Amino acid sequence: MIREEIESREDEKMIDAAQMNNPEPEECFNVNYLRIYYGGKRNLFPYSDIHKWLSYGHDGKHPGCDEYYFGRREFSFTLENDVYLRYKSFKNASSMEDAIKSHFPYKIDIGAVYSVDPDKRHAYSQTGTNVFTPVERELVFDLVSFFIFLS
Repeated sequence: MIREEIESREDEKMIDAAQMNNPEPEECFNVNYLRIYYGGKRNLFPYSDIHKWLSYGHDGKHPGCDEYYFGRREFSFTLENDVYLRYKSFKNASSMEDAIKSHFPYKIDIGAVYSVDPDKRHAYSQTGTNVFTPVERELVFDLVSFFIFLS
């Protein structure tokens, strides 16, 4: 039987390859897998690719681009015990990576692009003007749920 060595923050664990392919129901989710995915040596989570994708070319390299575009994008994290952190925003891929590695979210949602940085929305609410508004959103279809509904 083949064994894979996987490093976690606390210690090294040996996981049986057959166990990974056919987990017991209670072992389907393991927080240590999140630590490996988000912060292991191999950096499996595509931080820079997600930053590039969600910047839509607003990377500061082209004339007329908005360098602050990604920083106005809302992210939310669902943590252990259904703790929900909303209105997270990041200046760059590195700050996004730091936040994800510090929280190890069970789920990451990508929200709208706002007129101002979602992290600083309270500072703008003190002015009395409603400048914190969404300016862009993606149209998303959840086809898996749709096909489950049909069947």
